[in-house]
Amino acid sequence: MSDILKDELLDGEIDFPAKLDSREALKKERNYRTAISSSNYLKLERESTQRGVKPFTLTKSVMTLYVNRQLIYIRDLPESLQEQIREFYKSEDKALVS
Repeated sequence: MSDILKDELLDGEIDFPAKLDSREALKKERNYRTAISSSNYLKLERESTQRGVKPFTLTKSVMTLYVNRQLIYIRDLPESLQEQIREFYKSEDKALVS
């Protein structure tokens, strides 16, 4: 931490945002970190829990792949692979609901 920042913290010159109601804070946190709908955030939470990471970490991983052009879009794959992926996720979704 820079000396200037330490001095500002010690002098109380930095104003921290007021604490919000926990529900309101959670809503803002979700929108800020992911910018996805609540229903998609629930899917993100479920996926990240299955992977043993926080939703933010999973989002960071996906976005890192995206900006480095390392994601493979399903639509760019041969049709036979696209169908196999669709079938896999159909059975995967059913297993999650059961």
